[in-house]
Amino acid sequence: MRKQHVSRDRLQRLTIPTSSNTMDNTVAAAADPEQSLLTTIQQQAQELQQLRNQNAALRQALALRTSDVPTISASTPCFSGEPTKLREFLDALTVYFAFRPTQFSHDRTKVGYLISALSGPALAWATPMVSSDNPVLSDYSAFVSRFKQMFSRPGLEASAEEALCDIQQGSQDVLQYITRFRQLAAETTWVERTLVTLFRRGLKEEIKDELVHSTRAEDLRGLMDQALSIEYRLQERRSEKKRSRGFTQPSSSRAYLQRSEEPCTPARDIEGEPMQVDTTRGPLSASEREDRRKRGLCLYCGSAGHILRTCPVRPSRPSGNATSRPL
Repeated sequence: MRKQHVSRDRLQRLTIPTSSNTMDNTVAAAADPEQSLLTTIQQQAQELQQLRNQNAALRQALALRTSDVPTISASTPCFSGEPTKLREFLDALTVYFAFRPTQFSHDRTKVGYLISALSGPALAWATPMVSSDNPVLSDYSAFVSRFKQMFSRPGLEASAEEALCDIQQGSQDVLQYITRFRQLAAETTWVERTLVTLFRRGLKEEIKDELVHSTRAEDLRGLMDQALSIEYRLQERRSEKKRSRGFTQPSSSRAYLQRSEEPCTPARDIEGEPMQVDTTRGPLSASEREDRRKRGLCLYCGSAGHILRTCPVRPSRPSGNATSRPL
């Protein structure tokens, strides 16, 4: 009995402190339940944000290996490493990306599309970067910079600068001139003011003459717009001049009217007599002449009672040209 009593005392001494600690924690938790709930929410929010960041990183890492990279369009030219085709290739991509902002909202997607359009030496150059998941694949500008360094033609910028110094519009229209000028300017690092001066200097004289009547453009875009507008007005004016000349009377018509106003002299036959002409219908046919002779009618006016020589309506013959005919 004594042992049992001692065991119970020990048990009480062992369990009482534990019961006391649990009660203290319960009381403390009950004292500030809002603080505990707020702490839990904050921890969950942090975990959610971490998951979001991880998901975004995974999507970018898999962009080149999933359907996030659009299929190459038939309008996109391929590039195998020829320096002369580099500018055309990059310009085509710039236009393609600009009209599809939703598809190409991430730099890694743009880089993936560019690499998908490569072939030959250019593709061999980019493959190691894809295999090692190089960080430059997530920066389109940095990737293009390396791309240009590798495949651009040495001295390209110097050649473009020389061409800009000598460029002239010549027989081109303004739009063609602008296109060529922009292609060359893209290869240089010249400032806007220099480009404005060179563009104005290369324009046709007739356009430069009209520019003096316009407000001086401060930038290249404004000057190009002015040149296009002037060319359009000049073309309209030339068309107006052509239409106005179309309303004048042709020289052949004026000559015809002058001849028609001259007095008409009856034509003469080979013997000097006036041809036998009906005053209303013109020259008589052989059958008509024979018919009038049989009926005793005048061969000139077709009336009865007189003959051709005594016809009262027949024009008189000039005395200088009179010839005798046998009766």
